[in-house]
Amino acid sequence: MPRRLLKSAARSAVRSLLPLEGRRRVMGFLESTPIPTILARLLPARVHIEGCEFLVSDAPVGDPRTFFEMLVGSHESAERKLAIEVFKGDAALVDLGAGLGTVSVCAAAVHQIPYLVACEPNPRLYGLLRRNLAINRIDGQAVPAGIWYAQAPPALECAGSSWTTGRLTSEESGDSLPTVVPKTLAAIVKEHLADSEFFQLLCDIEGLEWQLFAHESTLLAERCLRMVVELHSDLATPSRFGADTTAPDELLGAADRLLEPLGFMRIAQISVVAAYERDS
Repeated sequence: MPRRLLKSAARSAVRSLLPLEGRRRVMGFLESTPIPTILARLLPARVHIEGCEFLVSDAPVGDPRTFFEMLVGSHESAERKLAIEVFKGDAALVDLGAGLGTVSVCAAAVHQIPYLVACEPNPRLYGLLRRNLAINRIDGQAVPAGIWYAQAPPALECAGSSWTTGRLTSEESGDSLPTVVPKTLAAIVKEHLADSEFFQLLCDIEGLEWQLFAHESTLLAERCLRMVVELHSDLATPSRFGADTTAPDELLGAADRLLEPLGFMRIAQISVVAAYERDS
């Protein structure tokens, strides 16, 4: 059987037999086994989600865990569900921490969003992000940018896929990849959108969302129509929310207190992923 058909058959079988929560449990069990790596070797590095096609790796074997999550449909499932439910085709979309573009590309395709600005500081992911925008014919641009608001930002060592204490570090080795100059949301919007143009915001920046809310309050209040954000412990002050810094209720409550004065109302949430819309 051709690899493309094998991939399609495997994906359809897994998704039809298991609900999403079941897939997550299976993923948690299998990720410590060789199975994800074996599948990544056997199947093409392209996965279809929500009618969009994603290149997961440009190497013979890239990230087996991400590939397997995308294969079974559990990769960024909460963010993707809320983005498709909440975003509309009436404004551009800015995606901070876009990764492979799994969420924003799907939302842009479903709603025919007029323009997508997808920001990703990790060079290994940024190259794939650019290609995924092109593969799906999304009108927009991939931007090699990381968000930072500290007075003296460190050089962002881009090798891994998650933020740790203000920088990206490699999980595979101690080698550093080329650095990325940090940017603010205001700078990104000014560079890529027209003056006074409204936008929608997708945000997964591993704890820096609290600094963004504080520093970009005017921009968000005046020009952001709606947002979907994955909430994390505050990177700058990890003890801010008490001992359990990942408790969904505390994170959601903290975000509500910051965003409600800006005119945003929380309209949906899945665990620590929350959707907000500006109260017009």
